[in-house]
Amino acid sequence: MLNRTPLLLALAASLHAPTSLWAEATVSVGHQSERRADARFQIPEMESPVQGDAGEEGTWAVVSGTPDRAGGGLTKLNDGQLPRLSDQPSENFFFAPATDGGRLLLDLERSIELAEIRSYSWHPSERSPQVYTVYGCDPPAEDQRERQIDNDGSFQLKPAAETDPESCGWTKIASINTRGPKVDRRLRPSDNSKVDRRLRPSERNNADRRLRPSERNNVDRRLRPSRENTASQPLRPATVGGQVGVKIANNDEDSRSPLGRFRYLLFEIQPAEPGARFSNTFFSEIDVLEKGAAVTPAHSIDVEGIATFEIESGEYEFVMDTSDCSDLTRWAEQELAPVVQQWYPKVVELLASDGYEAPQSFRIHISSAMDGVAATSGTNVTCSADWYRRNLQGEAKGATVHELVHVVQQYGNARRTNPQAKRTPGWVVEGIADYVRWHLYEPESVGGGVARRRPSSLRYDASYRDTAAFLAWVIDEGNPDLLAQLNAAARTGTYTDAFWRKTTGSTAQQLSDAWHAELDPKPAAQD
Repeated sequence: MLNRTPLLLALAASLHAPTSLWAEATVSVGHQSERRADARFQIPEMESPVQGDAGEEGTWAVVSGTPDRAGGGLTKLNDGQLPRLSDQPSENFFFAPATDGGRLLLDLERSIELAEIRSYSWHPSERSPQVYTVYGCDPPAEDQRERQIDNDGSFQLKPAAETDPESCGWTKIASINTRGPKVDRRLRPSDNSKVDRRLRPSERNNADRRLRPSERNNVDRRLRPSRENTASQPLRPATVGGQVGVKIANNDEDSRSPLGRFRYLLFEIQPAEPGARFSNTFFSEIDVLEKGAAVTPAHSIDVEGIATFEIESGEYEFVMDTSDCSDLTRWAEQELAPVVQQWYPKVVELLASDGYEAPQSFRIHISSAMDGVAATSGTNVTCSADWYRRNLQGEAKGATVHELVHVVQQYGNARRTNPQAKRTPGWVVEGIADYVRWHLYEPESVGGGVARRRPSSLRYDASYRDTAAFLAWVIDEGNPDLLAQLNAAARTGTYTDAFWRKTTGSTAQQLSDAWHAELDPKPAAQD
Protein backbone atom coordinates (compact mmCIF):
# COMPACT_ATOMS: atom_id res chain seq x y z
CA MET A 1 0.00 0.00 0.00
CA LEU A 2 1.30 3.43 -0.97
CA ASN A 3 2.35 5.53 1.99
CA ARG A 4 0.65 8.94 1.48
CA THR A 5 1.82 10.45 4.77
CA PRO A 6 4.75 12.46 3.30
CA LEU A 7 2.50 13.80 0.52
CA LEU A 8 -0.22 14.86 2.98
CA LEU A 9 2.33 16.52 5.25
CA ALA A 10 3.77 18.43 2.30
CA LEU A 11 0.29 19.55 1.21
CA ALA A 12 -0.56 20.69 4.74
CA ALA A 13 2.66 22.67 4.93
CA SER A 14 1.88 24.41 1.64
CA LEU A 15 -1.64 25.29 2.81
CA HIS A 16 -0.42 26.95 5.99
CA ALA A 17 2.69 28.65 4.61
CA PRO A 18 2.30 32.45 4.75
CA THR A 19 2.19 34.39 1.50
CA SER A 20 5.34 36.37 0.72
CA LEU A 21 5.55 39.93 -0.50
CA TRP A 22 6.92 40.10 -4.03
CA ALA A 23 8.18 43.66 -3.57
CA GLU A 24 9.13 45.78 -0.59
CA ALA A 25 6.26 48.07 0.35
CA THR A 26 6.73 51.83 0.45
CA VAL A 27 4.19 54.02 2.24
CA SER A 28 3.39 57.53 0.99
CA VAL A 29 1.35 59.88 3.16
CA GLY A 30 -0.33 63.10 2.03
CA HIS A 31 -2.26 65.73 3.95
CA GLN A 32 -4.68 68.43 2.84
CA SER A 33 -5.48 71.06 5.46
CA GLU A 34 -9.08 71.44 6.59
CA ARG A 35 -9.07 74.93 5.12
CA ARG A 36 -8.38 73.62 1.61
CA ALA A 37 -10.03 70.20 1.76
CA ASP A 38 -13.15 69.55 -0.29
CA ALA A 39 -15.11 66.65 -1.77
CA ARG A 40 -12.64 66.25 -4.65
CA PHE A 41 -10.01 64.84 -2.24
CA GLN A 42 -7.19 66.68 -3.99
CA ILE A 43 -4.42 65.82 -1.55
CA PRO A 44 -0.90 67.05 -2.42
CA GLU A 45 1.33 64.32 -3.85
CA MET A 46 -1.49 61.79 -3.59
CA GLU A 47 -3.86 60.34 -6.19
CA SER A 48 -7.55 61.00 -5.63
CA PRO A 49 -9.89 58.12 -4.74
CA VAL A 50 -11.17 55.90 -7.54
CA GLN A 51 -14.07 53.63 -8.36
CA GLY A 52 -14.06 50.35 -10.24
CA ASP A 53 -11.07 49.07 -8.27
CA ALA A 54 -10.73 45.50 -7.01
CA GLY A 55 -11.78 46.59 -3.54
CA GLU A 56 -15.14 47.78 -4.84
CA GLU A 57 -15.95 44.21 -5.88
CA GLY A 58 -15.03 42.84 -2.46
CA THR A 59 -16.96 42.25 0.74
CA TRP A 60 -16.07 43.78 4.09
CA ALA A 61 -16.64 42.11 7.45
CA VAL A 62 -15.96 43.10 11.05
CA VAL A 63 -13.58 40.65 12.72
CA SER A 64 -13.34 42.49 16.04
CA GLY A 65 -14.42 45.84 17.43
CA THR A 66 -17.71 47.74 17.44
CA PRO A 67 -18.65 50.00 14.51
CA ASP A 68 -20.21 53.33 15.45
CA ARG A 69 -23.94 53.32 14.69
CA ALA A 70 -23.70 56.96 13.62
CA GLY A 71 -21.46 55.94 10.73
CA GLY A 72 -22.46 54.81 7.29
CA GLY A 73 -21.36 51.20 7.68
CA LEU A 74 -18.74 49.08 5.95
CA THR A 75 -20.05 49.77 2.45
CA LYS A 76 -18.73 53.33 2.73
CA LEU A 77 -15.22 51.93 2.44
CA ASN A 78 -15.64 50.71 -1.14
CA ASP A 79 -18.72 52.33 -2.67
CA GLY A 80 -16.69 54.71 -4.85
CA GLN A 81 -18.56 57.69 -3.40
CA LEU A 82 -17.09 60.40 -1.20
CA PRO A 83 -18.41 62.62 1.58
CA ARG A 84 -19.11 66.24 0.78
CA LEU A 85 -18.01 67.56 4.18
CA SER A 86 -15.35 66.86 6.76
CA ASP A 87 -17.79 66.06 9.56
CA GLN A 88 -20.26 63.80 7.75
CA PRO A 89 -20.56 60.63 9.85
CA SER A 90 -23.11 58.93 7.59
CA GLU A 91 -20.62 58.91 4.70
CA ASN A 92 -17.71 57.37 6.63
CA PHE A 93 -16.89 54.18 8.51
CA PHE A 94 -15.48 54.46 12.03
CA PHE A 95 -15.45 52.48 15.25
CA ALA A 96 -17.51 53.40 18.30
CA PRO A 97 -16.41 56.02 20.88
CA ALA A 98 -14.07 55.03 23.70
CA THR A 99 -13.04 51.81 21.94
CA ASP A 100 -9.64 50.64 20.73
CA GLY A 101 -10.63 50.29 17.09
CA GLY A 102 -10.81 46.80 15.66
CA ARG A 103 -10.09 44.48 12.75
CA LEU A 104 -11.75 44.48 9.34
CA LEU A 105 -11.56 41.70 6.75
CA LEU A 106 -11.83 42.43 3.03
CA ASP A 107 -12.61 39.45 0.79
CA LEU A 108 -11.70 40.45 -2.76
CA GLU A 109 -13.66 37.40 -4.01
CA ARG A 110 -10.67 36.32 -6.11
CA SER A 111 -6.91 36.28 -5.98
CA ILE A 112 -5.30 39.38 -7.51
CA GLU A 113 -1.83 40.77 -8.11
CA LEU A 114 -1.98 43.62 -5.61
CA ALA A 115 -0.51 46.84 -6.98
CA GLU A 116 -1.56 49.41 -4.36
CA ILE A 117 -3.68 50.02 -1.30
CA ARG A 118 -4.92 53.57 -0.79
CA SER A 119 -6.83 54.76 2.26
CA TYR A 120 -8.52 58.14 2.70
CA SER A 121 -9.90 59.90 5.76
CA TRP A 122 -11.52 63.28 6.37
CA HIS A 123 -12.39 64.98 9.64
CA PRO A 124 -12.01 68.55 10.94
CA SER A 125 -9.92 67.53 13.96
CA GLU A 126 -8.28 64.53 15.62
CA ARG A 127 -10.19 61.83 13.73
CA SER A 128 -8.40 62.36 10.43
CA PRO A 129 -5.01 60.66 11.16
CA GLN A 130 -4.74 56.98 10.23
CA VAL A 131 -3.15 54.27 12.35
CA TYR A 132 -3.42 50.70 11.10
CA THR A 133 -1.55 47.59 10.01
CA VAL A 134 -2.62 45.67 6.91
CA TYR A 135 -2.00 41.97 6.28
CA GLY A 136 -2.68 39.78 3.26
CA CYS A 137 -3.22 36.11 2.51
CA ASP A 138 -4.05 33.99 -0.52
CA PRO A 139 -5.34 30.51 0.35
CA PRO A 140 -5.21 27.85 -2.39
CA ALA A 141 -8.14 26.37 -4.32
CA GLU A 142 -11.67 26.70 -2.95
CA ASP A 143 -12.02 23.19 -1.59
CA GLN A 144 -8.65 23.38 0.11
CA ARG A 145 -9.44 26.85 1.43
CA GLU A 146 -12.58 25.61 3.17
CA ARG A 147 -10.65 22.91 4.98
CA GLN A 148 -7.98 25.42 5.87
CA ILE A 149 -10.45 27.93 7.30
CA ASP A 150 -12.19 25.32 9.41
CA ASN A 151 -8.91 24.01 10.73
CA ASP A 152 -8.10 24.98 14.31
CA GLY A 153 -4.40 24.76 13.53
CA SER A 154 -2.04 27.37 12.18
CA PHE A 155 -4.31 29.33 9.81
CA GLN A 156 -7.14 31.63 10.90
CA LEU A 157 -9.12 33.68 8.41
CA LYS A 158 -10.60 35.83 11.19
CA PRO A 159 -7.99 35.99 13.94
CA ALA A 160 -9.26 37.27 17.28
CA ALA A 161 -8.04 40.62 18.57
CA GLU A 162 -5.48 38.99 20.85
CA THR A 163 -4.03 36.81 18.06
CA ASP A 164 -1.03 37.96 16.05
CA PRO A 165 -2.04 37.55 12.39
CA GLU A 166 1.52 36.66 11.41
CA SER A 167 1.31 33.67 13.75
CA CYS A 168 -1.67 32.19 11.89
CA GLY A 169 -0.89 32.42 8.20
CA TRP A 170 -1.09 36.13 7.37
CA THR A 171 1.65 38.22 5.75
CA LYS A 172 2.24 41.74 7.02
CA ILE A 173 2.16 44.23 4.14
CA ALA A 174 2.69 47.54 5.98
CA SER A 175 2.08 49.45 9.20
CA ILE A 176 0.65 52.95 8.94
CA ASN A 177 0.84 55.78 11.44
CA THR A 178 0.23 59.29 10.16
CA ARG A 179 0.44 60.88 13.59
CA GLY A 180 3.49 63.06 14.08
CA PRO A 181 4.71 66.62 13.64
CA LYS A 182 4.07 66.45 9.91
CA VAL A 183 1.83 64.13 7.92
CA ASP A 184 2.85 64.96 4.35
CA ARG A 185 5.98 62.84 4.46
CA ARG A 186 6.96 59.41 3.15
CA LEU A 187 7.50 56.55 5.58
CA ARG A 188 9.16 53.23 4.98
CA PRO A 189 7.72 50.18 6.75
CA SER A 190 10.80 50.09 8.98
CA ASP A 191 10.00 53.63 10.13
CA ASN A 192 6.32 52.92 10.74
CA SER A 193 7.14 50.20 13.20
CA LYS A 194 8.82 52.80 15.41
CA VAL A 195 6.52 55.78 15.30
CA ASP A 196 3.78 54.22 17.44
CA ARG A 197 5.85 53.33 20.46
CA ARG A 198 5.32 55.12 23.76
CA LEU A 199 7.69 57.88 24.77
CA ARG A 200 10.29 57.06 27.37
CA PRO A 201 10.07 59.17 30.56
CA SER A 202 13.11 61.17 29.52
CA GLU A 203 11.39 62.16 26.28
CA ARG A 204 7.99 63.22 27.60
CA ASN A 205 8.95 66.75 28.48
CA ASN A 206 10.35 67.30 25.02
CA ALA A 207 7.62 65.75 22.89
CA ASP A 208 5.52 68.89 22.55
CA ARG A 209 8.22 71.55 22.50
CA ARG A 210 8.55 73.84 19.53
CA LEU A 211 11.23 73.01 17.00
CA ARG A 212 14.36 75.13 17.03
CA PRO A 213 15.17 76.87 13.74
CA SER A 214 17.96 74.37 13.05
CA GLU A 215 15.45 71.52 13.23
CA ARG A 216 12.65 72.94 11.10
CA ASN A 217 14.13 71.87 7.80
CA ASN A 218 14.47 68.30 9.00
CA VAL A 219 10.91 67.35 9.88
CA ASP A 220 9.92 66.53 6.28
CA ARG A 221 12.90 64.39 5.34
CA ARG A 222 12.82 60.60 5.44
CA LEU A 223 12.97 59.32 8.98
CA ARG A 224 16.17 57.78 10.24
CA PRO A 225 16.35 55.68 13.40
CA SER A 226 17.92 58.62 15.22
CA ARG A 227 14.74 60.66 14.57
CA GLU A 228 12.42 58.24 16.35
CA ASN A 229 11.55 60.78 19.02
CA THR A 230 10.33 63.32 16.45
CA ALA A 231 8.06 60.70 14.86
CA SER A 232 6.44 59.97 18.22
CA GLN A 233 5.16 63.49 18.69
CA PRO A 234 1.40 64.04 18.36
CA LEU A 235 0.10 66.13 15.50
CA ARG A 236 0.23 69.82 16.30
CA PRO A 237 -3.10 71.67 16.08
CA ALA A 238 -2.00 73.25 12.79
CA THR A 239 -1.86 69.86 11.07
CA VAL A 240 -4.67 68.01 12.88
CA GLY A 241 -7.80 67.80 10.77
CA GLY A 242 -8.43 67.84 7.06
CA GLN A 243 -7.88 64.99 4.63
CA VAL A 244 -5.24 62.30 4.94
CA GLY A 245 -4.32 59.95 2.11
CA VAL A 246 -2.11 56.88 2.41
CA LYS A 247 -0.69 54.88 -0.48
CA ILE A 248 0.98 51.49 0.00
CA ALA A 249 2.84 50.40 -3.11
CA ASN A 250 6.08 48.69 -4.06
CA ASN A 251 9.45 50.35 -3.64
CA ASP A 252 10.58 53.19 -5.87
CA GLU A 253 13.23 51.13 -7.62
CA ASP A 254 10.79 48.55 -9.00
CA SER A 255 7.59 50.48 -9.63
CA ARG A 256 6.19 47.94 -12.12
CA SER A 257 6.07 45.00 -9.72
CA PRO A 258 2.97 44.26 -7.63
CA LEU A 259 3.19 43.79 -3.89
CA GLY A 260 2.09 40.18 -4.10
CA ARG A 261 -0.88 37.95 -4.81
CA PHE A 262 -3.71 38.11 -2.29
CA ARG A 263 -7.40 37.35 -1.98
CA TYR A 264 -7.91 38.56 1.59
CA LEU A 265 -6.76 41.73 3.34
CA LEU A 266 -6.93 42.21 7.10
CA PHE A 267 -6.87 45.75 8.50
CA GLU A 268 -5.98 46.16 12.17
CA ILE A 269 -7.16 49.70 12.97
CA GLN A 270 -6.22 51.70 16.06
CA PRO A 271 -7.58 55.03 17.38
CA ALA A 272 -5.99 58.16 15.98
CA GLU A 273 -5.51 59.59 19.48
CA PRO A 274 -5.10 56.93 22.19
CA GLY A 275 -7.07 57.66 25.33
CA ALA A 276 -9.43 60.17 23.74
CA ARG A 277 -13.10 59.21 23.69
CA PHE A 278 -13.81 60.36 20.15
CA SER A 279 -10.66 59.40 18.28
CA ASN A 280 -11.49 56.57 15.89
CA THR A 281 -10.64 57.64 12.36
CA PHE A 282 -13.32 58.66 9.85
CA PHE A 283 -12.39 56.38 6.92
CA SER A 284 -14.00 57.73 3.75
CA GLU A 285 -12.67 55.21 1.22
CA ILE A 286 -10.18 52.36 0.94
CA ASP A 287 -9.13 51.52 -2.63
CA VAL A 288 -7.43 48.26 -3.58
CA LEU A 289 -5.80 48.41 -7.00
CA GLU A 290 -5.03 45.37 -9.10
CA LYS A 291 -1.99 45.39 -11.37
CA GLY A 292 -2.95 46.63 -14.83
CA ALA A 293 -6.65 47.16 -14.05
CA ALA A 294 -8.41 50.32 -15.25
CA VAL A 295 -10.15 52.58 -12.72
CA THR A 296 -12.09 55.85 -12.85
CA PRO A 297 -12.21 58.76 -10.38
CA ALA A 298 -14.58 58.46 -7.46
CA HIS A 299 -17.18 61.16 -6.98
CA SER A 300 -19.02 62.87 -4.17
CA ILE A 301 -22.59 61.82 -3.58
CA ASP A 302 -25.05 63.70 -5.79
CA VAL A 303 -28.50 63.77 -4.22
CA GLU A 304 -31.40 65.95 -5.32
CA GLY A 305 -32.02 68.66 -2.76
CA ILE A 306 -28.38 68.88 -1.66
CA ALA A 307 -26.46 71.93 -2.89
CA THR A 308 -23.03 73.32 -2.04
CA PHE A 309 -22.55 77.07 -1.60
CA GLU A 310 -19.31 79.03 -1.43
CA ILE A 311 -18.72 81.92 0.96
CA GLU A 312 -16.25 84.71 0.21
CA SER A 313 -14.88 83.18 -3.01
CA GLY A 314 -14.37 79.75 -1.56
CA GLU A 315 -12.81 80.67 1.77
CA TYR A 316 -15.73 78.86 3.36
CA GLU A 317 -18.43 76.58 2.05
CA PHE A 318 -21.57 74.90 3.29
CA VAL A 319 -23.99 72.25 2.11
CA MET A 320 -27.72 72.95 2.20
CA ASP A 321 -29.62 69.67 2.52
CA THR A 322 -33.37 69.69 1.89
CA SER A 323 -33.44 66.21 0.37
CA ASP A 324 -36.31 65.02 2.58
CA CYS A 325 -38.40 68.22 2.39
CA SER A 326 -38.36 69.26 -1.27
CA ASP A 327 -41.05 71.91 -0.71
CA LEU A 328 -38.46 73.95 1.21
CA THR A 329 -35.64 73.61 -1.34
CA ARG A 330 -36.38 76.78 -3.28
CA TRP A 331 -36.77 78.90 -0.14
CA ALA A 332 -33.62 77.45 1.42
CA GLU A 333 -31.47 77.98 -1.66
CA GLN A 334 -32.83 81.38 -2.72
CA GLU A 335 -33.60 83.05 0.60
CA LEU A 336 -31.80 81.28 3.44
CA ALA A 337 -28.50 80.56 1.68
CA PRO A 338 -27.76 84.28 0.99
CA VAL A 339 -28.26 85.03 4.70
CA VAL A 340 -25.80 82.29 5.60
CA GLN A 341 -23.29 83.53 3.02
CA GLN A 342 -23.50 87.07 4.42
CA TRP A 343 -23.54 86.28 8.13
CA TYR A 344 -21.19 83.34 8.58
CA PRO A 345 -18.04 85.45 7.93
CA LYS A 346 -19.47 88.16 10.19
CA VAL A 347 -19.88 85.64 13.00
CA VAL A 348 -16.36 84.34 12.37
CA GLU A 349 -15.01 87.88 12.77
CA LEU A 350 -17.11 88.61 15.86
CA LEU A 351 -15.97 85.42 17.60
CA ALA A 352 -12.32 85.43 16.56
CA SER A 353 -9.70 84.55 19.17
CA ASP A 354 -5.95 83.96 19.26
CA GLY A 355 -4.86 80.72 17.61
CA TYR A 356 -8.36 79.71 16.58
CA GLU A 357 -9.52 78.99 13.05
CA ALA A 358 -13.26 78.68 12.49
CA PRO A 359 -14.60 75.69 10.52
CA GLN A 360 -14.14 76.13 6.80
CA SER A 361 -17.10 73.92 5.93
CA PHE A 362 -20.37 73.01 7.56
CA ARG A 363 -23.76 71.51 6.76
CA ILE A 364 -27.33 72.72 7.22
CA HIS A 365 -29.90 69.93 7.09
CA ILE A 366 -33.57 70.84 7.17
CA SER A 367 -35.01 67.57 8.38
CA SER A 368 -38.56 66.25 8.44
CA ALA A 369 -37.57 63.90 11.25
CA MET A 370 -36.52 66.57 13.73
CA ASP A 371 -38.72 67.92 16.50
CA GLY A 372 -38.18 71.29 18.15
CA VAL A 373 -36.52 74.14 16.26
CA ALA A 374 -32.84 73.58 15.43
CA ALA A 375 -29.66 72.14 16.94
CA THR A 376 -25.96 72.04 16.12
CA SER A 377 -23.50 69.21 16.66
CA GLY A 378 -19.96 70.03 15.63
CA THR A 379 -20.34 71.50 12.16
CA ASN A 380 -23.73 69.93 11.44
CA VAL A 381 -26.81 72.12 11.83
CA THR A 382 -30.14 70.29 11.86
CA CYS A 383 -33.37 72.26 11.54
CA SER A 384 -36.96 71.13 11.97
CA ALA A 385 -38.77 71.20 8.62
CA ASP A 386 -42.17 71.48 10.34
CA TRP A 387 -41.12 74.46 12.45
CA TYR A 388 -39.40 76.18 9.52
CA ARG A 389 -42.51 75.82 7.35
CA ARG A 390 -44.49 77.71 9.96
CA ASN A 391 -41.85 80.44 10.30
CA LEU A 392 -40.54 81.12 6.79
CA GLN A 393 -41.57 84.76 7.04
CA GLY A 394 -40.78 84.97 10.73
CA GLU A 395 -38.01 83.47 12.83
CA ALA A 396 -36.56 80.80 10.50
CA LYS A 397 -33.66 82.87 9.21
CA GLY A 398 -32.82 84.26 12.64
CA ALA A 399 -32.86 80.77 14.15
CA THR A 400 -30.33 79.72 11.53
CA VAL A 401 -28.05 82.65 12.39
CA HIS A 402 -28.23 81.50 16.03
CA GLU A 403 -27.00 78.04 14.93
CA LEU A 404 -24.20 79.56 12.84
CA VAL A 405 -22.86 81.03 16.07
CA HIS A 406 -22.65 77.52 17.53
CA VAL A 407 -20.76 76.31 14.44
CA VAL A 408 -18.15 79.00 15.07
CA GLN A 409 -18.06 78.74 18.88
CA GLN A 410 -16.81 75.13 19.22
CA TYR A 411 -16.38 75.66 22.97
CA GLY A 412 -16.62 71.94 23.61
CA ASN A 413 -13.15 71.50 22.11
CA ALA A 414 -11.41 73.52 24.82
CA ARG A 415 -9.72 70.47 26.35
CA ARG A 416 -7.81 69.84 23.14
CA THR A 417 -5.59 72.81 23.93
CA ASN A 418 -6.19 73.18 27.68
CA PRO A 419 -6.29 69.95 29.73
CA GLN A 420 -7.58 71.96 32.71
CA ALA A 421 -10.45 73.51 30.75
CA LYS A 422 -13.74 74.02 32.57
CA ARG A 423 -17.10 73.58 30.92
CA THR A 424 -18.66 76.91 30.02
CA PRO A 425 -22.19 77.29 31.44
CA GLY A 426 -24.93 76.75 28.90
CA TRP A 427 -26.49 80.12 29.60
CA VAL A 428 -23.29 81.82 28.44
CA VAL A 429 -23.12 79.73 25.26
CA GLU A 430 -26.76 80.31 24.31
CA GLY A 431 -26.69 83.92 25.46
CA ILE A 432 -23.88 84.74 23.05
CA ALA A 433 -25.74 83.05 20.19
CA ASP A 434 -28.94 84.95 20.91
CA TYR A 435 -27.03 88.22 21.33
CA VAL A 436 -25.67 87.88 17.80
CA ARG A 437 -29.09 86.96 16.52
CA TRP A 438 -31.43 89.41 18.27
CA HIS A 439 -29.13 92.41 18.79
CA LEU A 440 -26.93 92.28 15.66
CA TYR A 441 -28.75 90.31 12.95
CA GLU A 442 -32.27 91.61 13.70
CA PRO A 443 -31.92 94.61 16.05
CA GLU A 444 -35.35 95.86 15.01
CA SER A 445 -36.80 93.06 17.13
CA VAL A 446 -35.74 95.00 20.26
CA GLY A 447 -34.05 91.99 21.74
CA GLY A 448 -36.67 89.54 20.56
CA GLY A 449 -39.38 91.24 22.59
CA VAL A 450 -37.50 91.27 25.89
CA ALA A 451 -38.01 95.02 26.27
CA ARG A 452 -41.76 94.50 26.63
CA ARG A 453 -41.36 92.22 29.64
CA ARG A 454 -41.31 93.24 33.30
CA PRO A 455 -37.69 93.76 34.43
CA SER A 456 -38.26 91.60 37.49
CA SER A 457 -38.92 88.62 35.21
CA LEU A 458 -35.53 88.93 33.50
CA ARG A 459 -32.58 86.90 34.78
CA TYR A 460 -29.08 87.39 33.47
CA ASP A 461 -28.40 83.62 33.66
CA ALA A 462 -31.74 82.47 32.21
CA SER A 463 -30.03 81.86 28.84
CA TYR A 464 -31.18 82.78 25.33
CA ARG A 465 -32.98 86.16 25.05
CA ASP A 466 -32.64 87.09 28.71
CA THR A 467 -28.87 86.61 28.74
CA ALA A 468 -28.60 88.24 25.31
CA ALA A 469 -30.35 91.36 26.62
CA PHE A 470 -28.06 91.38 29.66
CA LEU A 471 -24.95 91.13 27.45
CA ALA A 472 -26.23 93.94 25.23
CA TRP A 473 -26.72 96.20 28.27
CA VAL A 474 -23.26 95.45 29.73
CA ILE A 475 -21.63 96.09 26.34
CA ASP A 476 -23.51 99.38 25.94
CA GLU A 477 -22.44 100.45 29.44
CA GLY A 478 -18.85 101.03 28.36
CA ASN A 479 -17.62 97.48 27.79
CA PRO A 480 -17.26 97.22 23.99
CA ASP A 481 -14.78 94.33 24.20
CA LEU A 482 -16.96 92.17 26.43
CA LEU A 483 -18.14 89.82 23.66
CA ALA A 484 -14.59 89.13 22.48
CA GLN A 485 -13.39 88.58 26.05
CA LEU A 486 -16.28 86.30 26.96
CA ASN A 487 -15.84 84.30 23.76
CA ALA A 488 -12.10 83.86 24.39
CA ALA A 489 -12.69 82.66 27.95
CA ALA A 490 -15.33 80.16 26.82
CA ARG A 491 -13.21 78.82 23.97
CA THR A 492 -10.19 78.22 26.21
CA GLY A 493 -12.27 76.77 29.03
CA THR A 494 -11.19 79.49 31.49
CA TYR A 495 -14.58 81.09 32.16
CA THR A 496 -15.50 81.34 35.85
CA ASP A 497 -17.79 83.59 37.90
CA ALA A 498 -14.76 85.83 38.43
CA PHE A 499 -14.83 86.79 34.73
CA TRP A 500 -17.29 89.64 35.29
CA ARG A 501 -15.37 91.40 38.05
CA LYS A 502 -12.11 90.98 36.12
CA THR A 503 -13.48 92.54 32.93
CA THR A 504 -16.00 95.06 34.26
CA GLY A 505 -15.09 95.64 37.90
CA SER A 506 -18.45 94.28 39.10
CA THR A 507 -19.88 90.83 39.74
CA ALA A 508 -22.55 89.43 37.45
CA GLN A 509 -25.17 89.96 40.15
CA GLN A 510 -24.13 93.57 40.69
CA LEU A 511 -24.37 94.17 36.95
CA SER A 512 -27.77 92.49 36.88
CA ASP A 513 -29.05 94.70 39.71
CA ALA A 514 -27.90 97.82 37.86
CA TRP A 515 -29.50 96.51 34.67
CA HIS A 516 -32.85 96.00 36.40
CA ALA A 517 -32.65 99.42 38.05
CA GLU A 518 -32.17 101.10 34.69
CA LEU A 519 -35.02 99.16 33.12
CA ASP A 520 -37.41 99.97 35.96
CA PRO A 521 -36.32 103.28 37.54
CA LYS A 522 -38.15 104.37 40.66
CA PRO A 523 -40.10 107.63 40.40
CA ALA A 524 -38.36 110.70 41.80
CA ALA A 525 -39.30 111.69 45.38
CA GLN A 526 -41.89 114.49 45.69
CA ASP A 527 -41.11 117.65 47.71
